[in-house]
Amino acid sequence: MKRSSEDKMSHATVWMWGDDLEAVRVNSEKYVSKRWRETIKECVIGITGRERDEGTIFYLTAYSSNPKRVGDLAERLLNAALNLEGDVKVDFVTILLSDHMNSEKESYRDDLEHVEEEYKINRQILTEKFGMDSRVKTKAGGREIIVVPEMSLKCELDSDYANKIITDVVDFDFQRVKNFIHSLSKNLIYEGLAKHIVGYKLFIDIERLEIESISTYKDKVYVRLATLLS
Repeated sequence: MKRSSEDKMSHATVWMWGDDLEAVRVNSEKYVSKRWRETIKECVIGITGRERDEGTIFYLTAYSSNPKRVGDLAERLLNAALNLEGDVKVDFVTILLSDHMNSEKESYRDDLEHVEEEYKINRQILTEKFGMDSRVKTKAGGREIIVVPEMSLKCELDSDYANKIITDVVDFDFQRVKNFIHSLSKNLIYEGLAKHIVGYKLFIDIERLEIESISTYKDKVYVRLATLLS
């Protein structure tokens, strides 16, 4: 179990890929028993993983104010992630003990219809913006320009076992993002961790997106947009 160099008193990695599965419960309970104080309001359990075939990145976050549930919650969240379809790898599981109710700041209440409309609007804005780029115009030569932006879709789930559960999926393919969110939610509900979906929120960082690649296929030019590190 490794502690964060930034905040050794409140944050720890309790499981990493390659560890025994039971270690996530053992390490979580051990850390909570040593670090939970009267001032602690909430424990944030975070899972970071990816579907390796498609490159889809996903995050699972659960919030609990009950120290006795943390170990079980971390273990069941990990199982829900590992039981997803495809070649899934969970990189690590973390817990954060906080003197604030972090879950109250996480609210995503849009319906899917709104999300889909917002996605269309964002793509239109990006098409107009990057369609004027000289690299794209040269490559296009009159072909239709299709922008493929990196995006994040967050989903809030109601739970009787946790204060709240949030899923977050990052990818370039909108349909894949929606399917993956659905798969995550289904597994969490099946595991008894969540009751139902409360809502969604789409995030596309229009101002920070840059051209990652330009490719052509038949009569279309595909412009892949990502938030590139400078």
